[in-house]
Amino acid sequence: MKKFRLLFAALVISTGLFFQSCDKVDQPYYDTPVCPAVTFPDTNGTTRNILFEEFTGHTCGNCPSGAYDLRTIWKPMYDDRLIIVSVHAGVFATPDIPAGYYADYRTEASVEYDAFFGVTGYPSGMVNRVPYASQYVVGKVNWGNAFAVEAAKPLEIDLQMYVEHDELTDPYSVCLHMHSKFLTSKNGRFNVVGYFVEDSIISKQKNYPGAQGDPDYLVPQDPNYVHRHMLRDNIGGTWGVNMWSGNAPAGKDTTVSLKYNFQPRDTVDFSHRKHHYYFVGYVYDFDTKEIHQVIEKKLTPH
Repeated sequence: MKKFRLLFAALVISTGLFFQSCDKVDQPYYDTPVCPAVTFPDTNGTTRNILFEEFTGHTCGNCPSGAYDLRTIWKPMYDDRLIIVSVHAGVFATPDIPAGYYADYRTEASVEYDAFFGVTGYPSGMVNRVPYASQYVVGKVNWGNAFAVEAAKPLEIDLQMYVEHDELTDPYSVCLHMHSKFLTSKNGRFNVVGYFVEDSIISKQKNYPGAQGDPDYLVPQDPNYVHRHMLRDNIGGTWGVNMWSGNAPAGKDTTVSLKYNFQPRDTVDFSHRKHHYYFVGYVYDFDTKEIHQVIEKKLTPH
């Protein structure tokens, strides 16, 4: 085993089975002073990525239709530029014990996002948290148009990220280092946020037949449904850590480092599940909520 200090390069998708947990997440699980300083290369990115926060829930029968479109249409189209995080929140995300939906995949942040942005329909999502047709939360029929609008925008704030993981001496924690650089002058309050994401969770999901659901799953209430890129926790809290406030000239750069400790539920079968663990980092305007850049890094290189 060795210590990994990894620079984000590209999105990697993994698949597989893992242990499911019914625990609800409480925050925070981060500590800023204990991460060592790191040095980032002085580079300027050129491509603005897109964060799609997909609002969903395991008792939402037509939500798998949104996941199907993301998997078969939009992810192949935008490839690494499109980073998807499934946010389980709202009435369809609550456990339903009599019906066999025991898991609770909500987090403190997911509940707050659902309430703050006024999510009322599913499947739906936010595209870089930029309103489309005057609405932050975009219905499935408009996802393609909203993606195209964001994909055409220039990159104004660059973001690099290291995920530092010492497998030998501290296997159940990471240091998340995020380095932002203004490519154009800006004024405002800008925060960085980290997401801990788990992929390929096998858990029961309601799925309507045909085009109303995911046609790859034929069971109406499928116990073997594969939940992709699920938000498991926030690093830095729901709204993140301040990176810069005030006037920022072009070229201004800042680094924020956050220590994250995996919860006990995440260390169960860790040697297998760690290969499905990802970290997403993004920088956004705290006042408008617009996300300027987002990147994703897999915990393990293989």
